[in-house]
Amino acid sequence: MVINIPFMIWGVGATINSLDPNLEHAAQSLGAEEIQTFLFVTLPSLTPGIISGALLMFVLGLTEFITSMILVTLKSMTLPVALYTSIKTALTPLLASISSVYVVVAIVAVVLLDKVVGLREYLRMR
Repeated sequence: MVINIPFMIWGVGATINSLDPNLEHAAQSLGAEEIQTFLFVTLPSLTPGIISGALLMFVLGLTEFITSMILVTLKSMTLPVALYTSIKTALTPLLASISSVYVVVAIVAVVLLDKVVGLREYLRMR
């Protein structure tokens, strides 16, 4: 996820940059609240970017897992391959805790990337 999240940001960012801010202003001037404007104007406009970014992340993530499965040896095994192997044999609480740590590390990496690079400012550029 950490490696592929820039592709998602790229797809959604391109869609955000092409949005017409007048559509949101028009919806609000007609009486729509902010949440209604987001749900019925902004989100449908962002849907193509979200779908394309998600598909790109899925395909790239799938190929990385397959590559890891091919290159794995008994001496060197990546964490996703070890988790996959453990799921096939037995479900244990250790597996759930490792998965949780894996997700937390990914979230921390994205937040740090946001703080260092400034993804919010990038997405606000039009």
